[in-house]
Parts: sequence; structure tokens; C-alpha cells
Amino acid sequence: MPQLSDNPYLRSYDSNDENVNIINDFYIPTLENSKRYDRVASYFRSSSFLVNAPGLSTFIRNGGKIRLIVNVELAKEDIQAIK
Repeated sequence: MPQLSDNPYLRSYDSNDENVNIINDFYIPTLENSKRYDRVASYFRSSSFLVNAPGLSTFIRNGGKIRLIVNVELAKEDIQAIK
């Protein structure tokens, strides 16, 4: 099984950098090899799970757990999706 240390991570990721695909280069390989995902975000939409679906499906199969701290203002659809 691959390890997190096997991925050639950058020191930082800038979503405005055209040479970096943060989903494919960071989120998917990290989620595929993790058992816990803690996220703090002032802006959160559950649609972010859709773009990370390949990594999340493996994460879930591996018994992964997600903990979120997010802004108190969530769309009704996001509240239902989280429940």
C-alpha cells in the first residue's frame, strides 16, 4: 500500500498557479492514503466532495473519518448532504 511519504508533495499549493492541479496533485493522493480528514474552512460547499470523489471513495472504503469546522452559514443542500 502506498504511503503518504511516497507522494512528491510541494511545500505549498496555490490554487491560482496554472502549473499545479491541487485536486490531482494533493487532495486525491492524500485522501487515498489517509484515515482522518480534519478541515477548517470559512467558505465551504459540499460540492468540493464531488471533485475529490476518486480520493474520497478510497478514503471511505479504508474507514476514513471526516471532521469539519465550517462557517455557520451553510446552504440547505449542504446541511442535508452533511447529515
